[in-house]
Amino acid sequence: MINFNISKKLDSVKSISNEVNFKGNLCLDTRKYKAGEAFLAITGEKYNAVEFLDGILDLGCPLVIYTSNQKNNEIVKPLKQKNSETLFIETSDSIKYFQELMSNHLSEWENSGGKAIVISGSNGKTTTKEMLAFILSEVSGGKVVKTLSNNNNHIGVPLTINDLKEDTKYLVLELGSNHPGEMEVLCNICEPKIAYVTNIGETHLKFFDSLENVFLEESTCYDFVKRSENPAFFKNTNDNFLKNLDDDFSITLGSDQANDYQILDSHDKAQIKFQNQSFTILNSHLTGKHNFFNLSVASIIASKVSGKNIESIIDLAQKFTPTENRSQWISIGDSKVFLDAYNANPSSMICSLEGFIDQVNGTKESLFILGDMNELGEYTAEGHKKVAQFLKDSGCENIRYIGRYAKHYLNGYNATHVESYSNVDDYKLSFNEKDIKSFKYVFIKGSRSLQLECLIDIK
Repeated sequence: MINFNISKKLDSVKSISNEVNFKGNLCLDTRKYKAGEAFLAITGEKYNAVEFLDGILDLGCPLVIYTSNQKNNEIVKPLKQKNSETLFIETSDSIKYFQELMSNHLSEWENSGGKAIVISGSNGKTTTKEMLAFILSEVSGGKVVKTLSNNNNHIGVPLTINDLKEDTKYLVLELGSNHPGEMEVLCNICEPKIAYVTNIGETHLKFFDSLENVFLEESTCYDFVKRSENPAFFKNTNDNFLKNLDDDFSITLGSDQANDYQILDSHDKAQIKFQNQSFTILNSHLTGKHNFFNLSVASIIASKVSGKNIESIIDLAQKFTPTENRSQWISIGDSKVFLDAYNANPSSMICSLEGFIDQVNGTKESLFILGDMNELGEYTAEGHKKVAQFLKDSGCENIRYIGRYAKHYLNGYNATHVESYSNVDDYKLSFNEKDIKSFKYVFIKGSRSLQLECLIDIK
């Protein structure tokens, strides 16, 4: 529920047709509109919701917020005359207004006792977010709001905040950036006080150019936490960049015993050492050291923010099941398929390969299907070649490269049992008629745009 008494205080407001005193739900999609809700008409590069206001106004919409420009004003003018009981808020930018409104909404919710945990980083942020939200949901009886899908950008973050209810206890908010400066925009919306940056990896190098620049972007989250009243930053000291953040308020975690929480992970379990105590996390649904590290971190954060002891939290964490397309094991006939088709970069690809190879105890009975890794810029050729070299060094023999960057993989490793295809459709017939029947284990990973999950037609 959003209280619109605050609207006049927002910088983006240009004018309000009448005194605004509205408390209710806010909708941004005319297709999902319900009578009685306020409506915010987003004007973007490809879509303008102002053009579709007639339908919701016919349902008696009490409040409309829109971007003021010549085209929109011409559309709205007769609608105002026809719908005199509807209040109209005219803004300089409806997206900016939405961000400001949700920032205020989040602040009020936090002042009422809610706790927001922000997660950013190069690799593993969505998985860690899902793990943490699962544990906190178990702790709170489902009173958790989390980032859905890939809603981690300048519109997705306020959309997630808009889902907060009066009885919500925890918000798990994922922040994603693929251009310099985006993280500051997101942090200005949510002003993080509790945060975790997963790591600094080879992601979106097309726009960041170097790991140093990735670090500068991701450390924005840390900077915001640092200047909050009661900062709580969970610092991954296994990361060569993050470990050098200098402060006395961070909660440190990593493999070194000097950390507040020491995490010793392997491909099938993890051990958390804390205050001379040791706890083991087991989870048959997970594959790879990186995922057991993620689950350990999620457990530590959940324990700290909820006040529950780490042992009881670990009991809950062991029930976690990966979401669709992310480190997911699927049985097809006599074969077991490891599907991680949500995203990929050289760092995450090698981590997943290491976990898979450990899990299946070698490479001889396995098929490896690797898709493009996007947004690497000048690092594209080198990044794909690096992963292919890892395949070679690991003794992988049966490999299928999929996508426009298959040539870069081939430059890194090509052999008798290595094949390449320009897209998923070209390979699908061969996969279904031959490959899936020929191997006990199958590894599938690539960037989201390739939709590698189409190979196995998940229902």
